Amino acid sequence: MEIAVQGTIDGLEDGPTVLESESGLSYPDLREPFALVRVKVDATYRLPADSGEARYVYVALSRGVEVIDENGQPVRPAGADSTVTELDTFAKALPVGTRVMIMGERWTALPGPNVQVKPGASTPADAILVRGGHPQSFALEIKPGGLVSGWKGYTFEQLVQETKAAAGG
Repeated sequence: MEIAVQGTIDGLEDGPTVLESESGLSYPDLREPFALVRVKVDATYRLPADSGEARYVYVALSRGVEVIDENGQPVRPAGADSTVTELDTFAKALPVGTRVMIMGERWTALPGPNVQVKPGASTPADAILVRGGHPQSFALEIKPGGLVSGWKGYTFEQLVQETKAAAGG
């Protein structure tokens, strides 16, 4: 575990978009945009040495993957819903002020021979990003003093104590 912080959701923003060429075409044919949950850090248990004092950590959540054509337009049957979730949906599900625990590794979408990465417009260049795909890497307090998502039987305070112990603090 490279990163372990406790904080509160401070906002949501458009994150990076990963474009991939899965079929060997001369253009990207898959697009995966990410939402970034901005978390104001209240307590730090572990951070990479090169990150200094982090005021914010960003959790990258996939908004879905869609097939695109050579012009970057979605390819789907007429009338079919998009496979990409709107940012508003994330904002409703992740209200500002929700207490969270973040545990995981720093994430960077790396470009490669078949991968392009377009950064989010408002994300700071030195932002600490954690991929929030695993339910236990991004735990939310369900109700004040109550249980935590992804950690059956744990209260938020119990998870804080376990995280401190696991991080050596």
